[in-house]
Amino acid sequence: MSEPATGPDENAWWEGGLIDLAPGAGVSGWVPCWLDAAGEPVGDGSVLGEEAEAAEALVTNLLAAVAEYGAPGELRVQGAALSEAVRAAAEASGGLAGVAVMVPEAMPRFDAFADSLRESVNQMAEEVAGSGDVGGMLAEALGEESGLDPVMLSRMFGSLPSILDGEGVGESHAAAFAHAAQSLHDAAPWSALPPLHLFRVEGADGAAPPAGMAYVNVIGAEGTQLGLTFYDSPEAFAAFREEAADPDLGNPMSLFEKERWTLTWDTAEDVADGTLALWQAMDLPTAPPLPGDQEKRRLFPVPLAFGPEGPQTPDKARLIFLTRLCETLSGFNLAAPTAPLIRDDLKLKRVELEGK
Repeated sequence: MSEPATGPDENAWWEGGLIDLAPGAGVSGWVPCWLDAAGEPVGDGSVLGEEAEAAEALVTNLLAAVAEYGAPGELRVQGAALSEAVRAAAEASGGLAGVAVMVPEAMPRFDAFADSLRESVNQMAEEVAGSGDVGGMLAEALGEESGLDPVMLSRMFGSLPSILDGEGVGESHAAAFAHAAQSLHDAAPWSALPPLHLFRVEGADGAAPPAGMAYVNVIGAEGTQLGLTFYDSPEAFAAFREEAADPDLGNPMSLFEKERWTLTWDTAEDVADGTLALWQAMDLPTAPPLPGDQEKRRLFPVPLAFGPEGPQTPDKARLIFLTRLCETLSGFNLAAPTAPLIRDDLKLKRVELEGK
């Protein structure tokens, strides 16, 4: 978001609080926000999924802004609970020594900014299907440093479909997929494969895989996101990596102008309600939390496509393919990393990549 005004009147005080996007907005989430005395946003404005997480970010963002811009003369905070957290941070921080923390009866300018933000986000949610430029629109509303990646933007601006929403998909198909995905997670091929690799996928009899899934990359070497990403050619994989690594990429949503299939392990916050209900009703397996997740949240396998039409869930044929692929990849052998993987009617072979 923008830097604060630096004049004596504009920087006399900052007011801060949480903006709940749910009331009247087309998406949900919380924005920790600070405004200077001129009503301009100060510091980061990332959208977060949980109120408690946003409250922590409000304090973190305050300390970062003070370190960069200097302290205001006074802090006005939304509500007693938030003010206590801010007051504790002020007492512990040398940069906020002597800065008064107040809870005003009303914060009309903050409330007006929150209403304006909700209106902008709601408009974006209505327009995104036609324009596809979520990144640009969100940047306009929240500032260039919104802290949101393209996948999160796609999830925010489209309702996640349940796995049973896929055409022809029944509970038995979902259960078979869940157990195969768990086998793949247990095998953890991402722990042995380098980030730059690609498998070609084909039927043992030469049959082609579903559209857009002829090549697969196993992600998870960094330990922050586990799963599979799919491409229709090695060139498409190389182009995606080049675009994703470009720090000057003007519109991050251009990465998702074409439908791209993924299988990722996600926490319940990023899983459709219908999928969660099915996993609970059928007692389907979930994976252990990621290392470092202090909340110890279990992980669910989520097969989705992201693209201009919003999130899509696999149909029966594609889900069966994913099930067999998980079973095949679970046989990855670290002792023979370049050997083809063959199981049932699928065959995977490592592709030699330039720059490896």
